[in-house]
Order: sequence, then C-alpha cells, then structure tokens
Amino acid sequence: MSADGRFVVYVHTDEDIDRIAVADTEGTHWPSILACGHDFYMQPRLSPDGTRLAFIAWDHPNMPWDGTTLYVADLDTSGP
Repeated sequence: MSADGRFVVYVHTDEDIDRIAVADTEGTHWPSILACGHDFYMQPRLSPDGTRLAFIAWDHPNMPWDGTTLYVADLDTSGP
C-alpha cells in the first residue's frame, strides 16, 4: 500500500502466471502490470515516498532459497 493509501501493489496470479501489479484503492482504473516474465514473484514493497518498488523473483528449476533475484525499480509517479 502506498503511504497515502491511494495505491496497492500485489502479486497478481492468473492461470499460474505471476506478475507484479498496481491498482488504485478507489477502483477507478484497471490494475496495471509493473513486472512480468519470471515464473514467481513475491514480496512487492513500495518505498516510503512511493517512487521505488522492490520485489523478489525466481524461475524454475530454482527454488527461492537458491535462485532468487532482488529487483528495485524507479516508478513513474506522474499518473495512472
């Protein structure tokens, strides 16, 4: 959840495909996909100022304890 409570970032799973998505808490916009392409995603977190996103991801055949990558990305905060 963003510090101002306007957005929530989460792992979106659709037919066994994981993605990182963001949605506004008022439900006025469709969720947007922020990251995709890995087999698994976990622990998405926004920075306190809402300008960066951190999450972990990994792919088969690795397990999370031996093949996880930490990603930190700058976010475009100009609008939906």
